[in-house]
Amino acid sequence: MVENKNRNKSDNLGGRPKKLLDERQWAVLNALIEVGTPKTYIASKLDVNVLLIDARIRDAHNCSYEEYREMKMESVKAALKRTIINKALKGDNTALIFSLKNLCGWSDNKQNENNSNQATISLTDVINALTEREKKDGNIKNGEYKEKDEASENRN
Repeated sequence: MVENKNRNKSDNLGGRPKKLLDERQWAVLNALIEVGTPKTYIASKLDVNVLLIDARIRDAHNCSYEEYREMKMESVKAALKRTIINKALKGDNTALIFSLKNLCGWSDNKQNENNSNQATISLTDVINALTEREKKDGNIKNGEYKEKDEASENRN
């Protein structure tokens, strides 16, 4: 048997053709990943095997499914953080407490790790102090947070 030395690597050497994800499937994959959908459910919706999803992500993005999911989730996480921070800044005490605890690492009674005899930080005291400051500045009237009107600030 004579071997053909001019054969290109792209020549069909036999075997099953590689199954690819089309544009619509990539869009569905990305949308479902961004909302935290499990890979097995995504595979069933795309009518493919989970191993195919892993392989196509590895081929297209040179990373694992888990790394790709984390990359896609970053924009969602950032948007959620912006939303909760905006709610907290507009006077939503529940959002403020959540933000301080989850984004700033606070707890209701966090003790100083260096000296357990020191006074504890009370989240309630901080919220009350911030609320009083906002009332004093005129941002809270009748129990509701009011954003300052830029025009009225410029007149003062």
